[in-house]
Amino acid sequence: MLTVGRRIFGQLGDSRKLRILSANTEELHKQGFAGAKEEEFENTIIVFPEIWKGKFDNKDYGYGLVVRKIKIVYLDENYRKLGEDTMVSEVGESQPPEGAKIAIEGLP
Repeated sequence: MLTVGRRIFGQLGDSRKLRILSANTEELHKQGFAGAKEEEFENTIIVFPEIWKGKFDNKDYGYGLVVRKIKIVYLDENYRKLGEDTMVSEVGESQPPEGAKIAIEGLP
């Protein structure tokens, strides 16, 4: 996953400190990068193993704001890339393409 992560997300820092989080509950899905400190974005990617709702957004659902621009990559159930999008901090939105089952977020 590290090699794939580096190809998709160019700004990942030191691979020895890479943090991969799994948003495998609806609550974690809503939280994503919300409330994270700016430095926490540097070596973190979040995998959404199942897309729980129709769109991704950077709204504050009680966890705080998403303070950095983030990239989201959409995959199908066979891990084929279907598309990608960049969401601006605080107000960004992204609609998954048809057939998307998995999403990965990180710095663009």
